[in-house]
Amino acid sequence: MNFTQDVKGTGMKLENIFWKLFKIKAGEINKEATLLGPDMGLFPRDLVYLLFEVEKSFAILIPEERIVGGGLLTYNSLYETIKDCLSVEKE
Repeated sequence: MNFTQDVKGTGMKLENIFWKLFKIKAGEINKEATLLGPDMGLFPRDLVYLLFEVEKSFAILIPEERIVGGGLLTYNSLYETIKDCLSVEKE
């Protein structure tokens, strides 16, 4: 599997998590919007569910510093956090 396939797989897996937990389809995800804002409409407890599901599905542990630093602020920041954690796991 090359890097492009791996990245695409990560995006698809994350989109599936949003569907599974929140019934938000891939086309409805505003990737730049704050997850807790009106565009995405998630509640703080939803971020906890999201964090647990992401860590379980990707077999990663997201560091607390990354969470506090905005790693779960938007879909894109979460995606980048996952990619970074996966690359650390592979090293």
